[in-house]
Amino acid sequence: MPLVEGLTIEQFETVWPALVGAVRDELGPRRLAMFREASPGHVEGSTVVLVLPEHLGFHLAQINSDPHIAGIVAARASELLGGSVQIVFRSSAVAPADASDQRVPDKDQLVEAPADADPGALVEGLLGGQVIEDIPRD
Repeated sequence: MPLVEGLTIEQFETVWPALVGAVRDELGPRRLAMFREASPGHVEGSTVVLVLPEHLGFHLAQINSDPHIAGIVAARASELLGGSVQIVFRSSAVAPADASDQRVPDKDQLVEAPADADPGALVEGLLGGQVIEDIPRD
């Protein structure tokens, strides 16, 4: 397969969700857990640089010590993009977006939920979740 020419990070980002889904079974749970910490960084020619947050140095070391991860990701990305690409993993100096200095409230600051509150509705409303199945309670 010939190299992809003129690849941009925007083009790669359009196939990113499909790529994550495509490598899921091949990578297996351990490799996938580390891979999912990566995100598209930039493109250098036909090489896509995936970045991991700086605080995940262990993950980056594990990914870079396992050539199967980059190989599987490159193969699936090449299929999705219609041309050969290489994948490299690097650290990002950007702080993680979810870092927070907020303190957890003290126990006496917490408010009890009303007795008639539906936990499923709370999950759906507050967290944007979805209740898959109700488990009967005794």
